Amino acid sequence: EGEKVQGGLYLLAARRALGLEPAGVLFCALRKQVAWQGWHTVDGVSLGTVCAPAELDELAARATDKAVETARAIASGDVEPRPVDDSVCRTCDYVDICRVESRQVTVAGGGATR
Repeated sequence: EGEKVQGGLYLLAARRALGLEPAGVLFCALRKQVAWQGWHTVDGVSLGTVCAPAELDELAARATDKAVETARAIASGDVEPRPVDDSVCRTCDYVDICRVESRQVTVAGGGATR
């Protein structure tokens, strides 16, 4: 869908900044019960979703495109967080790595705060 960019950006960072070729990216939720989500190319691993290396490349490319688009929007003054589905925020296992809570500050203040 191109909306989930964190994993793709981590893949890109491992490649460009560290010179590594990652086998995937996984997120571990610990809030309620241990749960793993993400993508990898390792057969026989029951965590996340097994995919082809080309799918990891596509994930990184979509994340890059979305990040550039978002950076341009921010540079033009558009700074409001926009979750794709904010009803998920209440029960999300990944709330501790998300920054949507700043949206409440922005909305409550009647505009962007600095």
